[in-house]
Amino acid sequence: MPFTNEIAGGQGTLVRNWLQSQNFVTGVSGWQIQKNGNAEFNNGTFRGSITSGSNPGQHVVINDAVNGYAVSVYNTLNQLVAYINDIGVIQTQDPTGVGSSVDMFGGSLTIAQGTDETIIADQEHTGTQGNATIITSFASGGASNGGLNVWSSGVGVGAQPPTVTAIERNTVGSIVVTDGLSTKNIFHAGIYSGQVAGGNGVWNFNHGASFTPTAVIMTPFDINGVQIDAYPVLGSNPVNSTQCTSQWWTGAGVRVANGVTVAVHAIFLG
Repeated sequence: MPFTNEIAGGQGTLVRNWLQSQNFVTGVSGWQIQKNGNAEFNNGTFRGSITSGSNPGQHVVINDAVNGYAVSVYNTLNQLVAYINDIGVIQTQDPTGVGSSVDMFGGSLTIAQGTDETIIADQEHTGTQGNATIITSFASGGASNGGLNVWSSGVGVGAQPPTVTAIERNTVGSIVVTDGLSTKNIFHAGIYSGQVAGGNGVWNFNHGASFTPTAVIMTPFDINGVQIDAYPVLGSNPVNSTQCTSQWWTGAGVRVANGVTVAVHAIFLG
């Protein structure tokens, strides 16, 4: 005896506009399968993969059995551009080989192209403070002059510039670290020349730094092959907002006379 209210017609075609549970309420309870291909359920367990989007084309695969990833993301050209593996590592890749970009808050982030990579760890996004440890590495034959630009997007009252920390031979500190001095975060270097004119071998010169230094490191140039030494003036602050006060001696411990031309390579720490 045939059904009086057929659900499926020839070759399994759904005759009715939808098939649903008695308690179905859109967005609330029950389930529904519509004739146009739409469906709504509460929960479900899928033992295989789930594909959302056009395949081939832009789509996402959950439990990607082909690549072995937990989640795979494909672009409109059906190229794999990002994935999450089974231990939670997120990685993007640019199929054109140009490069990739990732925005991420918290945890550790690796951006790589070939064997060159940048690692950013311990990045915070609290609205008040942001810290990042950045490690750049270059493959054999890669760039020898790799650069690093660090900037802060904070604006308005209370916005703070970033602090760059360097790690070199197991020493952790800011970009400039000197023995016996507090850690410095900015420096200015230059080569200076002029004539001793202050008596007692003293020479004042303009350092040209855009900040007020708190310390200076000086390496003097010998004069006509004669060993010469230069030091900041002891017992007082050798630098102010514009000038550095230095004192000069010959290798024999004699102060350099007025009118003698001297030259020094100096690094000013802020």
